Amino acid sequence: MRVPAIILLGAALQSVSGDEQPWPTHTISSTSKLQVYYRSCDPLQDVGLSFSPCSVEMTGKINSRVLLLLRQSVEELYLSADVYYNGHFFLHYDIPLCEPEFPRFMFCGCKRGELIIHENPVSINLEVIPKGHLNVKGILVNQNGFQIACINATIITT
Repeated sequence: MRVPAIILLGAALQSVSGDEQPWPTHTISSTSKLQVYYRSCDPLQDVGLSFSPCSVEMTGKINSRVLLLLRQSVEELYLSADVYYNGHFFLHYDIPLCEPEFPRFMFCGCKRGELIIHENPVSINLEVIPKGHLNVKGILVNQNGFQIACINATIITT
């Protein structure tokens, strides 16, 4: 219960103070071969994100967890992601997460002010993450074009 309270308090203090300081960089994994960091690029709120296990080998399931306070309802929700590898554009990815007739996740239909805590095992079929720097920017947008969340993630493998 402390993590949601800290995020809510941080969002309230950030918006009241009018301070434009960036959110802190969070560490998901830091090993000798893999480092994963992220920072919210939303000026009004931070996002909680975790993955485990943290390994360069990605053949099994990875447990993901996302924590987010909704500032708007999400009858529809869309993810847009850009991926850069060693500074060069590599991939753009768009996917609907919630559609009116096809709610794929339990948080579809959640209302403004609700706290989303979404835990889900994810299968990534990569034997090994390629060595180098991967930068990912992910944006969640609802049915009205309102930005629900934004993160910049950096994955460094050696």
